[in-house]
Amino acid sequence: MNRKTLQRVLVLLFGLAFIGSTAFMLVGSIFSNDSQPPASTATTPSNEEQLQAQIRGYEKVLAREPNNPTALQGLVQARLALQDLPGAIEPLEKLVQLYPQEPELKALLEAVKQQSSQNPQSKP
Repeated sequence: MNRKTLQRVLVLLFGLAFIGSTAFMLVGSIFSNDSQPPASTATTPSNEEQLQAQIRGYEKVLAREPNNPTALQGLVQARLALQDLPGAIEPLEKLVQLYPQEPELKALLEAVKQQSSQNPQSKP
């Protein structure tokens, strides 16, 4: 197995793990009781600041490498953790373009778009 093939396998495995965990989080938030705030919205300022710093870092990487799958995945994950659903859509669309053979990515993108349109309280 050459290095490029190993990189692709690792990216695919990490991507699938990311997609599964994110989809689980989205499905849980969709079916959660509205009277209870989701656990992810109860972030402390330090957690939110850390996520914002991660987002800035991923955006710097994407400025140099617009199709970097690791940075795209990290950006999506950080924005979802901050409940910034509209902000997660663009990098998810790029991931779907990069990996059109992955139905999980398409399903996640559609779920985020649907949740974003139904939840106007999400961050801009």
